[in-house]
Amino acid sequence: TGSSVDVQRLAGCSFGVTAPEELRLAAEALVIEMGGEPEWIAEESRPLYHAALALGANHLVTLVAESMELLAKAGVTAPDRMLGPLLGAALDNALRSG
Repeated sequence: TGSSVDVQRLAGCSFGVTAPEELRLAAEALVIEMGGEPEWIAEESRPLYHAALALGANHLVTLVAESMELLAKAGVTAPDRMLGPLLGAALDNALRSG
């Protein structure tokens, strides 16, 4: 799960915040203290928000693992070195282009 490095890796990340109105400022302050940017998510949108993030992260992990395995089976000695730059560029393009 988490490590001490994870907070640093998430600096500048947008965090979804859902809280009762009286706790909203405290919740947003916590996100800012961690170096993030709070994004208010309405309570009724939480399932959609969660599904979007889980879908993106979980499928990405599955795709990377499968790609690395196929490259290793093809005899590539360092699949991560081959795949990393390609996936980084593809992800960057997808995030910029939609």
